[in-house]
Amino acid sequence: PKVKARKSPAKSPADPGPAEAVDRAPKVQSKRGAVATAKKKRGGSRPRLSEPSPAADTAKEEPAAETPPAKKKKKKGGRPPRRAEPSPAEAKDTKPSAAGSKRKRAGAKVEVAAVEGGQLDGGLPRAKREKPAPSTSKGKADKTSTTPNREKEATLWAQGLARVAGVDEAGRGPLAGPVVAAACVLPADADAALLDGIRDSKLMNEAQREEVFERLVNAAGVDYAVSILDHKRIDEINILASTMEAMSLAVKGLSSKPDYVLIDGNRCPPDLGIPAEAVVKGDLKCTNIAAASIIAKVTRDRMMHAYHKRWPQYDFATHKGYGTAKHMAAIHREGPCPIHRRTFAPLKHMDLISENEF
Repeated sequence: PKVKARKSPAKSPADPGPAEAVDRAPKVQSKRGAVATAKKKRGGSRPRLSEPSPAADTAKEEPAAETPPAKKKKKKGGRPPRRAEPSPAEAKDTKPSAAGSKRKRAGAKVEVAAVEGGQLDGGLPRAKREKPAPSTSKGKADKTSTTPNREKEATLWAQGLARVAGVDEAGRGPLAGPVVAAACVLPADADAALLDGIRDSKLMNEAQREEVFERLVNAAGVDYAVSILDHKRIDEINILASTMEAMSLAVKGLSSKPDYVLIDGNRCPPDLGIPAEAVVKGDLKCTNIAAASIIAKVTRDRMMHAYHKRWPQYDFATHKGYGTAKHMAAIHREGPCPIHRRTFAPLKHMDLISENEF
């Protein structure tokens, strides 16, 4: 069938042609547009461009959102960036005023007071830890005191135990000589003149021990006894058993049987037969034990002075038989003498000569 062709309407002079529409359309800022413009200037053929869609115009006309610059990673161990020094005006503005400093100090004091008063955790009171008040009672021995007292004896006297004996020993550690134990009963009404200077014998020099010893053994009402076990007995039954035996013999050697015995150390002789109590560091706590320690120490020291006169090459008067460097050198040089303990190291590891050959 024949199709009638439609007549196109006449173009009005106001309607622009395709080329003019292209010229009047907004130019697209792209490389393709730039090339087309350059060709037009050089007289080349004008390319036919399609009209951009409204969405494309909107996307290209609106500027892209700026992305924040990525933060530079701080290198480990590097120096921190220097801060720009403020100008004098800025420094003046940033300098804290005296009033501000006072307010900060006042706030710190209030906070400290709140901590000390227990006002923490939302104002709730905290249990305040109180410091123990210093003891004001006289005569009580503390950890720093070196003067013994009669507090334990007084407790026993109140229980009807009138005769309380103190027991201590001297000579457990030396390589030579005997072990000596002493028991001492001081009268309950002893005056200050008799008790003056009595303390642990190890804390006294030789002259002080001699002075107190003479006062104790010559005072009326003081009962004491001494027991001595020589080196042979020590080698036979060991030093601990010898010490216990010497203590028991000293108690039994008193003129009257005591009602109670206070013994320095952590154990009592098994065969004592009298109520007794072991007091650790008793020579620092109980006057009766300290008095016994002085008597035992002076007795043994006098014996070692006598041994020194017989065997001066060992210098017993100086070290009293203890294993000092000078004493050890003499043993290696001279060999042991008859009063050396053969079961004590290093003597028991040495090739020793007999007492007869010595």
